[in-house]
Amino acid sequence: MSHHSTWAAASNLRLNPSKTAEIIFSNKRSNQPPPTLGVTRVTSLKILGVIVDNGLNFTLHIDSVLKSCGQSLFALRTIMRQHGLSEQCLQMVFSSTIISRLLYAAPSFWGFLSMHNRTRLEAFLHRSTKFGYYPLTGPDIATLEAFQEIKLFNSILDNPNHVLHHYLPPKKMGKYNLRHRSHDRVLPLKDDKNFLCRLLFMDMY
Repeated sequence: MSHHSTWAAASNLRLNPSKTAEIIFSNKRSNQPPPTLGVTRVTSLKILGVIVDNGLNFTLHIDSVLKSCGQSLFALRTIMRQHGLSEQCLQMVFSSTIISRLLYAAPSFWGFLSMHNRTRLEAFLHRSTKFGYYPLTGPDIATLEAFQEIKLFNSILDNPNHVLHHYLPPKKMGKYNLRHRSHDRVLPLKDDKNFLCRLLFMDMY
């Protein structure tokens, strides 16, 4: 706390202990350190709209997102019945509101999701399709998320001023003119939970 208070003061900020919380990421077998004096220890935190839990399974976040999107479906149903919104307009509203909510910051947590939570997202999209909110020929949630990851990865790769660009591995200096690759970076140790690592290994066969 002394370190954080010093940093806050140097940054012209003031640390409020009553609004400060700590979270410990550990497995069930490890022993947790004692709580920091004067700071509340929590099991989950909402960080930039994403609920991060101490087990890094993001189940609480999926619960919250599905509940919020379910309430939005009721609002869409009301609009359709009372205002006669066309199916095309309804699907456009669904895509711009609910799909964007389902996939908000998805690259940051997608690699940590269990198959059960991914299936829950797919089931919600399937249910929305049955009610006509989403086209039958539309891509599934995994494909939509992959599109989002590729778009973000390319923007990081092509923009040296991107806030995440410095997390990329160094460029590989090759002596031979080999077949074209999707990027010119050194491959790190594979970690499917890491967004950048997943994209670095994509289509590298």
